[in-house]
Amino acid sequence: MPPRGFLLSIVVYMNQITVDDVTYTFIEHAETRMARLKISAQMVEETLLDPNDIQPSRSSSRTVYMKVLQGRKRPLIVVVNEATQEIITAYWSEL
Repeated sequence: MPPRGFLLSIVVYMNQITVDDVTYTFIEHAETRMARLKISAQMVEETLLDPNDIQPSRSSSRTVYMKVLQGRKRPLIVVVNEATQEIITAYWSEL
């Protein structure tokens, strides 16, 4: 039992999305950052389905997807590890 006044927080990170028959899993860092920046899984899915730009890494299996979503000025950046099918992070570009 935790000490009195101690906040116990358990979060399950099992969110997944399927895009073009590929199921991607959000890693903990991505989910935490998305919550802080108010980025929904639907926004990430839209970015992966119809990006304005895709930049594959030359040195790893990571790919960067970018999209300016309707009503937004800054592009959403989504970083995916294609080898493990994990969404590594998502954030609003500084332009």
